[in-house]
Amino acid sequence: MRCFIPDQRPSFAPAYDTLPVLIDNQVTQQLAFDIDGAQMTDGITPADLDAFIRTLGDPRTTPALLKRMRQIVTDVVECLPQMSGPTRWRIGDAMAVQTRALATVLELSVETPARDLVMLNRP
Repeated sequence: MRCFIPDQRPSFAPAYDTLPVLIDNQVTQQLAFDIDGAQMTDGITPADLDAFIRTLGDPRTTPALLKRMRQIVTDVVECLPQMSGPTRWRIGDAMAVQTRALATVLELSVETPARDLVMLNRP
């Protein structure tokens, strides 16, 4: 499903639906809906992000919104070292892959710790 439907807002899955999908190696990590032309997080461009934000109802991407998004990514990256052990490691790997891609699109200079378990399953 494409995200851009005039005069409609997308419906999001709750977080409890998202995390199990990220750690199941039989499932692709394709976005639930395309963000402009991107089907995967690492395919999102700044223009895609801007169009997505406008689709969600903001008239434009503001510096304050970008600052907040960068802070969220930074906060998640800071949590990654705590993601260890048999239960948290795979989730931490998935988080690292996603934050690395989002940091790139947000032009954020943050060092994401290297992780080794989750490979992106592509469609």
